[in-house]
Amino acid sequence: MMSFAMIASLFLFTSCKKEDMDDDEYEDVMAADTMMAVALGFRSSDTLVTDYPLLIDGYLAANYPDTELLGVTSDGAAYEAELAGGITLFFDLTGNFLMEELPEMEEADTDSIITEWPAAIDDYIALNYPSDTIEEVDFEDGAYEIALLSGIELIFDMDGYFLEVELDNNDEELTEWPAAIDVYLALNYPDAQIAAIELDEGEYEVELDTGEELLFDIDGNFLEAELEAIDIPVDTTGTNGN
Repeated sequence: MMSFAMIASLFLFTSCKKEDMDDDEYEDVMAADTMMAVALGFRSSDTLVTDYPLLIDGYLAANYPDTELLGVTSDGAAYEAELAGGITLFFDLTGNFLMEELPEMEEADTDSIITEWPAAIDDYIALNYPSDTIEEVDFEDGAYEIALLSGIELIFDMDGYFLEVELDNNDEELTEWPAAIDVYLALNYPDAQIAAIELDEGEYEVELDTGEELLFDIDGNFLEAELEAIDIPVDTTGTNGN
């Protein structure tokens, strides 16, 4: 990487005063100065300078002792110090620090770096989805998104408290659900079998082979039962079977 000393040597001739050159010479020097600054990554509207306030060097020594100074430019209103790593520092004309500008960083791939999460998440999954397995963990907007192998996606806050459940495809057949549902069915419908189960708007709809449909909340707590409509023959003779 080119050091500041090397850059300064390239631009040393630009420190000549305008009165020491005729107009054509001065224009040639300024054009060369601008072209070199652009080639080195400085803004074309700025001029690389070697004579700037000592306060700038003092600030760099105190705050960036291990970062290489690539050069200092000025637009006549402020100084810009370009450092290695794409860092730009702004100073006023007396050398007082104004602000720092950092290079834009690409968004991190959180899917590849999330290896730890609150234990409360594992506890919730072990209790409610004991046969399921975590496939992927993402962290976005202050929440953990846990994708299970069954296709269910659970959302937890940053402390591991359950928020909601999502499905990539509501028509996808569920293979896992809260254990509390199985417990309720074993106690109240010991002879019935699950014919179908769906998750819709945060509620589990469990259809039994008896024709009954039971609703449970997202944690598996029973909400209500719906009976399948049964057609009852109507006696039109008025005898009621007599």
